[in-house]
Amino acid sequence: MSPRRTLTRTLLALCCALTALGGAVTTAPPAAGQVGVAGTAEIRLLSQSPWIAARDTFSFTLEVDTDRPGTIDVVVEDALGDPGAVAADPGRGPTIVRSLPSVPVVAGRQVLRIDTPVVPTADGTPGNPLVLADGVFPVQVILRDDTGRRTTLRTHLVHVDPEPVRPLVLVVPVAPALSRDGTVTPQARDALRSALDVLRSAGDVPLALHVRPDLLDGLAADTVSGSAVRTALVDLVRGGDAILGAPYVPLDEASWHGVGASDVVGWARNEGATVLEDAGIVADTEMWRLVGPGTEQTFVHSAGAGAGVLLVDAATLPGAGWHVGGVTFAGSGTLRVIPVTAASAAGPLVGDPVLAAHRTLAALAVAGGGQLLLPDLPTTAAELADWTVYVRTLLSPLARTDRPFTPITDLRGDALPVVEAAAAGIEAATPPDPPTVDVSRARAALAVAAHVAGALALDPGPAERGRRDALRALTLEPAAASALLEETEARLRALVRDIDLPARETVVVTSHRAEFPVVIHNRSERPLRVRVQISGPGVEVDETGTFDVDVPPGVVEVLVPVQTRRSGTFRLLVRVSTPDGGIELARTTVDLRSQTISGVGVALSVGAIAVLAAWWIRSDRRRRSALAAAAAGTGSTEP
Repeated sequence: MSPRRTLTRTLLALCCALTALGGAVTTAPPAAGQVGVAGTAEIRLLSQSPWIAARDTFSFTLEVDTDRPGTIDVVVEDALGDPGAVAADPGRGPTIVRSLPSVPVVAGRQVLRIDTPVVPTADGTPGNPLVLADGVFPVQVILRDDTGRRTTLRTHLVHVDPEPVRPLVLVVPVAPALSRDGTVTPQARDALRSALDVLRSAGDVPLALHVRPDLLDGLAADTVSGSAVRTALVDLVRGGDAILGAPYVPLDEASWHGVGASDVVGWARNEGATVLEDAGIVADTEMWRLVGPGTEQTFVHSAGAGAGVLLVDAATLPGAGWHVGGVTFAGSGTLRVIPVTAASAAGPLVGDPVLAAHRTLAALAVAGGGQLLLPDLPTTAAELADWTVYVRTLLSPLARTDRPFTPITDLRGDALPVVEAAAAGIEAATPPDPPTVDVSRARAALAVAAHVAGALALDPGPAERGRRDALRALTLEPAAASALLEETEARLRALVRDIDLPARETVVVTSHRAEFPVVIHNRSERPLRVRVQISGPGVEVDETGTFDVDVPPGVVEVLVPVQTRRSGTFRLLVRVSTPDGGIELARTTVDLRSQTISGVGVALSVGAIAVLAAWWIRSDRRRRSALAAAAAGTGSTEP
């Protein structure tokens, strides 16, 4: 092999080596998992635990891998805002962001345990970071290193209760409670006696019993049998088996819309305290505050071993801005408070304090996964119409569409609370077996349907009609509710199947800045608005990595600007979801192959080529000169 060819190969090999070295100057690809990048700082989320709630604390763990020491901040974005509360205070909004205590980290792989107490705020609203409902909550994990750089990644935690409370909520009909002389009617007394039988047979199930105070007063005046019923109620409260509450004054129906805060406070100080004193528990109670504009009043309730609820009727209070706050009490149970505001009540009975208390109990039943026993179905057409309005008003606030949902493909009946509507009344001595309709599952499925339809800009009409049909089936036709549930779930699954990401193995780009093609198949016959999210190590996608696009029917290619930091192959995760990110419609992984040369590599390659060209030109000139000289010498020797 000639020296010239050897030198050429050597220079070419050196050029390739320098190019590869220049391409590898940037940071090596991070480990698998979710990655956040800010400057050169990186944090990788390797695993996470569910969000476990206890009586006074909640905790979860994060396994992370960081490339430098710093501090990790966790920010939880929950959706606690009740639609009614938001309507009463539009500036508040439905989302509350809660920051948890900062945790120091060192460089490397580590497991962090996040523990924080549940405490009420100074104004009596649910404290930071108290959560009253199970669900999926978005979480930001932020790494602040010693240089001030911030790394942010987003993930989700599932809030679960390790010991869920499943109360039996008993709504006692009170319309025929008192006769004209103020004594308890036989029907009301029998209803209470039946209620007590149900309470006693419930065993260790936490209970919440609502009885109007005028009914309690009538029982106290009824020395024949009413006092015995009242004594039985007091025994239940004393034993911690039930919480008795009705913090408003006895008023007739004509005065329900005019009840004031002073009346509420007056009853709580007098009749309510008397019941608790009879139970012998006033000396050891937890204090609750009812906080309103310019008013703060302390209420008391039992601190027994069972779980309970304090019935604070916000619907009976004037004005907006009322909140119910409290603390977890000592004992084996967990206290749940489901506040009901006047703005969240619907229907003609908005000012009815009894209905508001019943609605509170219904919300408690849903939150605790317990049973809700409704009054008996009336026999006359007029009474049936009133009863239907009552039930619709009672249950309407429970059809929440702003709650976070898991994907419909993961929707399981055993993961949702069960509320059973009894077709027969509680006035019978032996309550009949309730139907086995999973009403909460049906309602949740309908809420998801409305959520998907609204997010994808579909016609909300069918969803609204479906909810109305479900309400009628829920209250009057349990068999139809089951059929509606199956139909709704089938429709939802079909909607999810309408969006697909065709499989692609590899996408090749030849520059650091390129457009990454995302192919979306819309099988429906209408345009859909979706959110596309791309994430992966070694690739930067805009600022957020998310794009909202309108997808017409058929196959559409969406070009997403991306930037690679080096040459190589990167595994990217592509997700398509509803525009709010609440429900995932499709996902796939694609390998992005970057066949680019870094700036350093390009410069080194150009330099090497220039040196090689100069050497080749110089060698060629020398060769030509030598040939010319040889030719000249040959000519001079000829005769």
